[in-house]
Amino acid sequence: MPDKAAEASRRHRIAAELRPQAAVVEGAGFPELPLDCILLTTEQIRLAATSSPAVQEPFEASVSPESVLLYTYTGGTTKFSKCVVVLNAMALWEISNYHTVMQGRMSSADRVLQFTSAYWGAAAFGQIDIALAFGACVVFVPTEPGAKGLAAAVERYRISVLGTVPSLLRATYPGGPASAPSSLRVILTWGEALPVKVSRVWTKACYVVDLLIASEYWLALSSDCSTCVDPVDGQEKHVFQPLPSLPMLLQTSDGTLLPPEAPGAEGELLLAGATVSPGYVGEAGRVAAVSDAESICWFKGTRYLRTHDRLRSVGAGRLVFCGRLGTLAKRGGQFVDIEALAASLAATPGVAEGTVLSGPESLEAFVTLEEEALSRPLTETLSAAARAAGSGVRLNVRKASATPCDW
Repeated sequence: MPDKAAEASRRHRIAAELRPQAAVVEGAGFPELPLDCILLTTEQIRLAATSSPAVQEPFEASVSPESVLLYTYTGGTTKFSKCVVVLNAMALWEISNYHTVMQGRMSSADRVLQFTSAYWGAAAFGQIDIALAFGACVVFVPTEPGAKGLAAAVERYRISVLGTVPSLLRATYPGGPASAPSSLRVILTWGEALPVKVSRVWTKACYVVDLLIASEYWLALSSDCSTCVDPVDGQEKHVFQPLPSLPMLLQTSDGTLLPPEAPGAEGELLLAGATVSPGYVGEAGRVAAVSDAESICWFKGTRYLRTHDRLRSVGAGRLVFCGRLGTLAKRGGQFVDIEALAASLAATPGVAEGTVLSGPESLEAFVTLEEEALSRPLTETLSAAARAAGSGVRLNVRKASATPCDW
């Protein structure tokens, strides 16, 4: 992980909470691992897989969709990160439903790049599931390559399908589709908001799918990047549609539960079924089913996961993403939705990305300028961004190349 302190904390939690009996490591491994943990290297596994099989006793194991596939940590801060239990059923659900999401745009002739570190298990296995759904080729690269390494891998291996977070897509191909190899024709994004102006550029050359997924729930809602104007806040947003057999509800602010197709329905997304994790691993190393009211809601005998994602119905079963619960911050005595504010900043002409953080005394807005914004008077772009941020928000600016600007 780039943050070595976070990596050390994660390693300690893996050893304490999961107590592995065997581990595949590089170098000295984890000093915190139990003394009886068997340490293996990738080279040992490769040799065992390619050598002649030795005479062994038959190994029998009972594996079912309800068996654990992996344990993965949520992508939040180290303090709030949780260890999620992922079942085989979650991966099988993805594999059986990607055909609906891709609408005939993939086949067994495709090549999918698996480059995400196992530290981010949902994304790492998700990249594999995309390929398994179509019997396509998975190309593994040794370590998470960064933007330059990712671009080199896509070109070298003639990757046709790439799944990544929007910010890494932009960093890898700052020139948009014109700077990407011709082999790349399908892009899936997840993990953070995909700005409409970014998808609009890429959909001219590729089939782009924006996925609403998390460590606790896998394939659920997707957008083919068609858009509509949100009638409430006036923002242009991607239109999401749930999988046809997905059990889901919207819970309004007063606790009312509504089907997503209800006219004008708006609220927190609740999910059930095979795509949802059964719970977390606690400090004692035991799997604890989520049961608290902050995370679970029961309706007609079915257990629904509270995702903390807010959605709004725009008719005909279509939904738009309205941010996360708990993103309100006080400014000037009034509450401000900082995610909506960040979206407004990102929609400003000349701004590539916008982020708003709540500091101890004020809100801090961070914007990345597009290269084209530097070819015209900066006051135009900065004034527009300042208007979008509003009064009382400190504006921090940098170039799209990530080289700091002194403004």
